[in-house]
Order: sequence, then structure tokens, then C-alpha cells
Amino acid sequence: MILTKLKGDNMNIKSLIEAQMQNITSTDEAESQITVRLPTNIVVDIEELAFSLDIPRNQLLSAIITEGLQTALDIYENDVDGNAEDLWVDDEQPAAKRFVILNSNKRHSMDDHRYISGGIAAAFKARKHNIDRLRKGDQVLIYENRVGIIGIGTASGETIKNGEVHEQVLSDYSRVAPLSAKTIKKIIGNRNLKFRLTMFKLKTDEGLAIEKNLQRI
Repeated sequence: MILTKLKGDNMNIKSLIEAQMQNITSTDEAESQITVRLPTNIVVDIEELAFSLDIPRNQLLSAIITEGLQTALDIYENDVDGNAEDLWVDDEQPAAKRFVILNSNKRHSMDDHRYISGGIAAAFKARKHNIDRLRKGDQVLIYENRVGIIGIGTASGETIKNGEVHEQVLSDYSRVAPLSAKTIKKIIGNRNLKFRLTMFKLKTDEGLAIEKNLQRI
């Protein structure tokens, strides 16, 4: 069989089946091993389909999990972003320093990710109004999925509204050595931070602790 590299980052189950019918397969990204126990009837169905497509079982499972994960992430992000008012209740004195974490939108758009990680606090479409919450002087921590906090800057408090995009320019912005979610959890304790949210506010003591651990580059 001649292997032909497909364009695009991921192949969903539909395109995998269609590609395999045309004797096309995709190249694998870096992989990690996990063990999953499944009901016997599901295992039999997976093995039969993999055999019918003449592909390794793990390749089929990867496509199935990838597609299911994307659906789960969409549901989670939409639900949490739509019910996030409680995450913005002020817990500090009015003059206290405020810290927010802004997701760089990497999962949805690499262009948007590069734009935000360059020092622009921006949100798009249904989530654009998150930016309107930023006050002048807020410390904005840019978070990249799978990597961690990668930058910090100061909000201007002046939102630029351009259709489906709301944004604020961050002053004193600088990149920082990535601070992973795991490390952040160690720094602030066991509170469950919802990094998949577009944007959320930290408690003042949490923000100060994180800021102290950032290494500007």
C-alpha cells in the first residue's frame, strides 16, 4: 500500500474511513500510552471495523477518541462559558490588584492564538464580551492550552469593538517561561481552575503568588 500524507492536523473518523477506502493514511504525532478497559462488545466492534478497514486498531481508536474529545470540549466550553458569572464575583477590596487568565484560543484558531500571545487581549463571537470585563490595570495572564501561562500584560480598560472581535491592547506585555497548569495548581493549592474558559478572574492572593513565579523572557 502506498502511504500518502494528508493535510491538516487531525483526521476525524469519517475522513479516516474515507481516506482508508482510497488507500490513504495519516502520519502520527507524538504519542503517549494509556490503558483503557472497554465492554467486550465494543472491543469486538472496534476490531471488526479495524479489520474491515485494514488499519491498526490503535489508529482507529485514536480517530474515534479525537472526534469524541473535540465534541466533549465544545460542550464543556460552551456550558462553562455560558454559566461563568459566579467566577467574576469580586472577592477583594476595590483597590486590590486584579488578575485574570485569558485563554489564547489555540484549539479554535492558530491565527487567533498567535495574535493574543503577541500582547492583545481578545475574544471572539459569542465570547467577545469577556473582554469588556477588563478594567484598566488588570493583570492579564495569557494561557496556552497544553502549555500553560506564556505571557503577562496590563489591560488598558479601553475595549476596541470590531464586529465579532473585542480586544484590548496590553501594555508592559512580555512572554514568560511557560508555567504549566500542574505547576499553577501547586502554587495556589487545590482549587480547580477552569483553564478551558475563555477568561476568568483569579483571587488576588492567587494572582500575586503566580506572578511571583513567572520568569519573563
